[in-house]
Amino acid sequence: MKTGGSEMNTNTHSAATEDLDYQALFDSILAGTASEQVFDMVHESTRQRKFSDLVKAEHAERLVELGHSEHLKVRGAAWRLMRTICSEPIVRLHLQEIWTRKDLSDLERNTLLWRLLDDPELPTTLHRDIWEWIKSNRDSFVAAYIEYVDILLNGPEKKYTDNYACLADSIENGRLPNPLSKRWIYVATGVICAKNAQDRASAKALMARYSDLLKGTFYDSIQGELMKHSAQEVMK
Repeated sequence: MKTGGSEMNTNTHSAATEDLDYQALFDSILAGTASEQVFDMVHESTRQRKFSDLVKAEHAERLVELGHSEHLKVRGAAWRLMRTICSEPIVRLHLQEIWTRKDLSDLERNTLLWRLLDDPELPTTLHRDIWEWIKSNRDSFVAAYIEYVDILLNGPEKKYTDNYACLADSIENGRLPNPLSKRWIYVATGVICAKNAQDRASAKALMARYSDLLKGTFYDSIQGELMKHSAQEVMK
């Protein structure tokens, strides 16, 4: 694949009624013949889901190979496509090893953390490491998340009225796999993304609504911290 830079572009979406052969596009990714535009498609929230439906355990080894690509777009696309196979041993080991690297960009970590959390057996220490990284890199995390969900809020389908409706849907009805152990990230994102009084009220409502559901998960260890920060104008 020829790339013109290292940015992951998520703004290639056209009409919601487009007719694309996702199987053929996915096959081209595996074969190493995909164009830059195809990798851009994988980074769009709506299109990524269509690609993810095609991924099987048999693709794990090839996706791990692509996860080591010298091209950022290829690596990022491979990690996004691993969503449904994060519990495969080869994928689990790959994602956890990559996370420990010191030379990762914020862009890479903002992709990796979501895939790591898709593993229901992710060690608590890594949940903690992800949370600490998010707090230390709040602006980067918020920018990446807002860019990712923008098409769901403002695209042709306009699936959600606001960010908090999107987060609530991810907690309640997120597409599999969306393990219970992962769902603290959606509540935490609501707190971190809050930029005004209305947002903070919505974040508090998320906590009140889902605290019982998330009992026994990593959420227990950060609930007090989230409550404290939801009362602040800007999360420190």
